[in-house]
Amino acid sequence: MSNKRSLRPIRILALGAINGLLVGLALEKARTTLLNYQASQAAQEHGAIGWTFDYIQALWGPWMPLVYIPVFAIVAYFVNQYFKSRPTLLLSLWFGLGAVAIGAGYFMSTSNPDVFSFLWLLSLVAVSYLVHRLWKNRPDSIFLFWLVNGISAVVVIAFAVQLLGLFVYFVYWRELRSLSLWSIFLLGIVAINAVYGAVVHLISDRFSRRKHARANS
Repeated sequence: MSNKRSLRPIRILALGAINGLLVGLALEKARTTLLNYQASQAAQEHGAIGWTFDYIQALWGPWMPLVYIPVFAIVAYFVNQYFKSRPTLLLSLWFGLGAVAIGAGYFMSTSNPDVFSFLWLLSLVAVSYLVHRLWKNRPDSIFLFWLVNGISAVVVIAFAVQLLGLFVYFVYWRELRSLSLWSIFLLGIVAINAVYGAVVHLISDRFSRRKHARANS
């Protein structure tokens, strides 16, 4: 999928904000579903041996969508304005910020990485490099742009979270230092943005055809 027309900065910001909202809503839903499932399983296991277990349902919260809206919008703006013509620099930033995030997470981790951690790391690198390679060959593709935006946002979020973990304690820091979690996080956002990019491309292409038809009529 390709599109030779470049979007205006205001449209990129708006589309990036919508992208962040959709990703935030999807991940918040996944978070509450997972926590409630884990709590219900723990309640069943403790109930089977006669222990009482207070099952507190995880409630939906707005913080994840509220954080992702500006992050995805700002990242989309910079990718479109500055890195579209500098794809190699963007790839270097991915690996640079990613290495710092992994290093910070490993430094603060209480366990040593295992074979599966390295496999998850390879999957992160492979998916990111493949998307970047495709985008580098087709920089005007709207579909690939949103895949790149999703990966860039994940790298920025991972970098910020791991650095924050050096100074602030949080109850979920152990999970947030897991490479498997970030790999699933990346693959989930790539999947969401694949659908989002396809929809944006189709809508943009339809408007372009209508505008072209009106100009020729």
